Amino acid sequence: AGLAGGSADCAAVLVGMNKLFSLKLPAKKLEELALTMGTDIPYCVRRGTVLAEGVGEVLTNIEPPCPFCYVVLAKLPVTVSTAKVYQSLKWDQVEHHPDTKGMLAAMAEGDVPAMGRLLGNVLETVTIPMYPKIADIKESMLENGAEGALMSGSGPTVFGLFTKQERAKEAAKILRKQFAMRDVFVTQIYHVPHGKKERRTTDGRHKI
Repeated sequence: AGLAGGSADCAAVLVGMNKLFSLKLPAKKLEELALTMGTDIPYCVRRGTVLAEGVGEVLTNIEPPCPFCYVVLAKLPVTVSTAKVYQSLKWDQVEHHPDTKGMLAAMAEGDVPAMGRLLGNVLETVTIPMYPKIADIKESMLENGAEGALMSGSGPTVFGLFTKQERAKEAAKILRKQFAMRDVFVTQIYHVPHGKKERRTTDGRHKI
């Protein structure tokens, strides 16, 4: 769905096996192994707020991390071939590239509205012509309070950033009805600070 589900599962297996069998492989080695399986898997191994460069193998931890906000996820009931999208992407015809430096500055300032304005994904130039409703979903999110909206990965999932939980919930409700979609969810930014371990409270909530 463009949300790196398979990549995250792969990363979890690598990390889990390293612990289960007491292999004691350093994080760098796990990331090197991950890269042989997929370009976004090293990031999933590391987690947190990270700048990925190269083909995904050059990772830089970002502090302060992505500021807290609410996220609405909306997935059309279609399947998109990631391989087909990349094969169809014409790099020489891409006119607008994401402003990475601007995004890092906005994150450092905790400015969610600025982050929303700076969102960019060149793969939209391929997937949206295939599934025009993706653009309609983005527009609906913006009309209903999102600070920014973007297709995730190669699609078809669209995410929107919200500063208010109630706005996010209302937007999700509207999207479900407007596009007859079942897979619309309200979630929030979550991260584990670099260098710290994650644990859970007795009621199952995440705690650092």
